[in-house]
Amino acid sequence: MVQISEAVDAGDIMDHTQYKAQGNEYFKSGNFEEAIVCYTKALDISAKQGSADTSFKGVVHSNKSACYLKTGKPQLALQEATKSLEYNVNDIKALFRKCQALEQLEKYGDAYKDALQLIKLDPKNKAIIPIMQRLSVINQEKHQKVNSTESKVTSMFELVFAEDSQSDSATREQALTNLLVLSREDAGAEKICAADGISKLNSILSLPANQESPLRLTAIRILACLTKHNRVRAIEVINAIGLNRLVAQFRFADRELCNAVSGLFQSLVNGITNLQQFKDDKAKHETQKERSGAPSRSRFQPLKLDDEQSAFVDEIFGSLVKAINSNKVSANGRDNVLELIIRNVTSSDGLNWTRKFLETDGAARLMEVAGMVPERAAIQVNTNTRMHCSVLMSKIWDDTMTDQQRDKIRALTDEYFVEQFSDKSFDSKLDAVVALSSLLQGPTELGNSILGRAGVMDMPVGASRI
Repeated sequence: MVQISEAVDAGDIMDHTQYKAQGNEYFKSGNFEEAIVCYTKALDISAKQGSADTSFKGVVHSNKSACYLKTGKPQLALQEATKSLEYNVNDIKALFRKCQALEQLEKYGDAYKDALQLIKLDPKNKAIIPIMQRLSVINQEKHQKVNSTESKVTSMFELVFAEDSQSDSATREQALTNLLVLSREDAGAEKICAADGISKLNSILSLPANQESPLRLTAIRILACLTKHNRVRAIEVINAIGLNRLVAQFRFADRELCNAVSGLFQSLVNGITNLQQFKDDKAKHETQKERSGAPSRSRFQPLKLDDEQSAFVDEIFGSLVKAINSNKVSANGRDNVLELIIRNVTSSDGLNWTRKFLETDGAARLMEVAGMVPERAAIQVNTNTRMHCSVLMSKIWDDTMTDQQRDKIRALTDEYFVEQFSDKSFDSKLDAVVALSSLLQGPTELGNSILGRAGVMDMPVGASRI
């Protein structure tokens, strides 16, 4: 049999059926990562050849699902099994693998439905019986728990929003804390949403800034729990509350509250994109490669988003970029905004917001903040804010893949410095020097390219040391 390494060197002399066969051999020998590479190659070649063999595609996607189950990646296994069923809705193996993946993801209700379907399609299938029995018990226990949870959610909301004097501030705070505990489990989160909880929590965020601060903090934490790893609820929160109101919570000076708002935004991102699962799977992949001690041709695939996910991620990015230099954001809020972007900006481990920075005015906003110190800033900043700007600029610079992208960054930052140094105001020039010092603490290559600009070296020595 032609080995895959030889086929790659020879310029893909294997066809899609041979890659599938090679993948099967790797699977039998327990080399699941290489099997995935072969199956992926088989699908790619089949697509390039315009093959209409839906049976072939269904089987290969089902085989990939089996590989991901073996390597402890149930989310990817679910995606592949679902894709396989698009080609053959009654494929027993694909449906069985989908059921297994759903159970591992603790989506017991959906797994139980698939198990029932499997029994109908293949009544003599002994492998599904123990899964069916296990899921039946789990779902019965879950049903009983849900009934109890529903009652608790209703009672707690009644206490939080009671209009009589019996619910004092301490009682409302405790009731909302109880809802926070319930929101950490999926059953509780579902019941909170079913009780119009998102709208009720939104009413707390709408309170004047000087009212109900403890309630606001807990409400934000509940929203973070509701949206964590759940795309539907994350989108519901954005649509019901709006990103403008969520960003507005960064106006508060309280550090704990700002940290909670940052956590909510990260939960929204993770819920919509499944980013945290992607990072966990990638880390597991790298660990397996290191333990094997052998070079692997399998490259972990970058995060892929569908159109709906991309639209919401772009919307979140836009709201955060506007907050970078907003005068309605507190110093602690601004630092949290910058940290959020830092965590998600790269293409390898994040959402590729580097590309968005090149397409928007994000770099100019960042340079404006990088040129500010607390003593003379027009907006609220901390002593560490400039360092956050430096780290973010370094992340963006290091994440660029081509000379064209780096030229674009140079042009965007150059535009800021040209405007500042051309201004007759000494303060504008001073802001530019402060921004330049921030650049030199981050992407020094970018900072050094600005140093030669006329007017920079003419600044007073004291100013250049800021």
